[in-house]
Amino acid sequence: MSLLDLKSVGTMPSNSMRAPIRSISWLFVALPLAVYGQEMPGIDLSVPPKPKPAKPAQPPPPQQPAAVEPGTPLEKAVGVPGEADAALEDRVKAVQRKGFIKQNRFQLTVFGAAGVNDAFFQKLGVGGMLGYSIEDNFAVALRGAYWYSVKTQAVKEGAIAFQSQLLSSGLSGTAMLDGIWSPVYGKFAWLGRSIVHFDAYVIAGAGLAWSASSGPPRNEGPHVAGDLGAGIRFYPNDWLCLDLGVVGTFFTDQKDLALPGTIQKVVALTLGVSFFVPTHFEYYYP
Repeated sequence: MSLLDLKSVGTMPSNSMRAPIRSISWLFVALPLAVYGQEMPGIDLSVPPKPKPAKPAQPPPPQQPAAVEPGTPLEKAVGVPGEADAALEDRVKAVQRKGFIKQNRFQLTVFGAAGVNDAFFQKLGVGGMLGYSIEDNFAVALRGAYWYSVKTQAVKEGAIAFQSQLLSSGLSGTAMLDGIWSPVYGKFAWLGRSIVHFDAYVIAGAGLAWSASSGPPRNEGPHVAGDLGAGIRFYPNDWLCLDLGVVGTFFTDQKDLALPGTIQKVVALTLGVSFFVPTHFEYYYP
């Protein structure tokens, strides 16, 4: 072995000394890096927390309506209507006042009449009535009429067919004390221009009737009679009335002495015009 080889062998470390030297070298290199890594801020890859949802704002409490002070005497008596009374107001309807008042007024009527129940003797009459309204729907009246009979063609035909004489009671006049009740009242539009008021009535009463047997030659005088009827009246203004009705007059009569007495009846259609006094009325509240 040469001298150069001995120097090389003397300067080269052995394998047993290389491992500790290498470890110490790595330690000196890693230690500064570790310190430097702690000083540098790292990147935070964690997911940020979700924000909490905000609570919805509470609506303000409803304000109570201010109390309304009653103004009219009616409101003071029954209270001021509110929302609770709306259904009641829908059910309760106001009743309009009547457009024509008869109470405490006189009624003067002129009428014509025509019999409708005798095919042999047509009875025609004219008459009048004076009434006074005690209440708006009730009145008392004095009513009288003059009647005369007209033979029809059926009299001749009947006499020929039956070979006999047809007898007639021959009503000549009536005088009655009647009560008039008006339970129905209403109104309608006439030709779309004016409002016409009307009422329906029932009439009934008692009195006297004169017939052919009341005068000579029998001179029996007047007969007890009664009447019953119904009608409708129209009021175009404050003092005028148009009257349309049907009235039946009933009385006892003996057409011939050889025959028994029977109840005679005359049913007539009447058409009249009435005038009220006073000519104006003042509405009253019950």
